[in-house]
Amino acid sequence: MLAREGVIDELAPVLTPAGEQRLARVDLPGYAVPDSDLMAGQRRLLNGRLHVAVEGSAYRLGPSEYRATIEHPQRVQAPAVSLEDNEAGGMRHALERPQEWSDVGMLVARLGSNLSSVSPAAVRALLRSVGLDEAALRRLH
Repeated sequence: MLAREGVIDELAPVLTPAGEQRLARVDLPGYAVPDSDLMAGQRRLLNGRLHVAVEGSAYRLGPSEYRATIEHPQRVQAPAVSLEDNEAGGMRHALERPQEWSDVGMLVARLGSNLSSVSPAAVRALLRSVGLDEAALRRLH
């Protein structure tokens, strides 16, 4: 029997611009743009292209105004990754797995840029006071 390779768990299916299905790493190596001071959820023109910050990294947005995507900054043949925006400053790319996030503070912070400074202890207290658990919070993503 073949042993399972851990690297397989870090891959997800994506479509290339030519419509071919490929596997990509969920952490999007090479897609982030270095030296950006964008805050979470913030969008800005950098070098003539629109960029957005998602979880501490800035990514170049694709040209479509109908479907937000993250493009690789150098490889035009690389798959574009869908970007989901909750219109409250919370963004995540389609390969992220909120069901695997272990930090309750991260679950709340990723709902909106204005929630990024809330401490995990305050999040837990808030969840208890409104009768929600981490599973319910994950479903919001």
